[in-house]
Amino acid sequence: MKFTCTVLLIGLILLPLTGNAFSSGPIDGQVLEYDTGRPVASATVVARWIGTWPSIAHSQQFCAHAESAISDSNGIYHMNSWIQLAPLIPSLLGAGRTLDAYKAGYETTDAPLAFVGRPDGTWIVYGRGGAGDGRVFRDMESARQATHPENVYLRAFAGTPDERFEFLRYRVFGGMSCSGAGASERNLYPLVKAAFQEATVLAKSEKQIESLRIMRDSAAYTWLARPSDTPGITDPMALVPEDIRRDLGGAELDPVVRRVIRYGSGQTTTIAVPQPPRK
Repeated sequence: MKFTCTVLLIGLILLPLTGNAFSSGPIDGQVLEYDTGRPVASATVVARWIGTWPSIAHSQQFCAHAESAISDSNGIYHMNSWIQLAPLIPSLLGAGRTLDAYKAGYETTDAPLAFVGRPDGTWIVYGRGGAGDGRVFRDMESARQATHPENVYLRAFAGTPDERFEFLRYRVFGGMSCSGAGASERNLYPLVKAAFQEATVLAKSEKQIESLRIMRDSAAYTWLARPSDTPGITDPMALVPEDIRRDLGGAELDPVVRRVIRYGSGQTTTIAVPQPPRK
């Protein structure tokens, strides 16, 4: 009886540790151009796992884990399997994975294939925009797999340089972040580094330069991957290594160089390029 109680006690102690484990298997997919189906090389693919904090009034979503990978010359990418501890078991009920991709001059778009259930219990795969597919499956998972859910699609960004800057600011920095995800947040640093460096070419107004400074600090926070319950800091750039500071343009942004660029809309513009101060 004493032995049984001891085993039970040990099990109760270990249950929170094992029950709170959150994990995913490896992910293999391809980055493709939406309009041509051609592979996109050197794109940054981002996977985020979104959990839910339970609440009596309403639930609140949070980003529990993040991974990233770079596509090869054939657009192929691979993410390793992982496991981490989560703060609460209920927080991960219904957690879902989202996939995004980034490359300078492109934007993520919906997959060309989708699936929907039918009244007879079968599932049909269809092409968006009227393109037919029409394959019918007996179960939802088979239909889902037929849409190649690990593939990510990009299309050329067709807006102006100012519109692209706003896209980077809100869609990439704001829409692909995973703050509070613990050490895994640093996996997104290649994404924010590349997006920040694209934004430096686009920033020309004083307002955009100020936004660029905010992006720079956000990228530094991403590299630091500080737990959400730690006190805030006023100068994240002071805490990152020298090579990260070089990635992000140094401690200050000085718009002293001008460069002529051609963007997705085909128009040519001359803009100020922020540069680190000269020593």
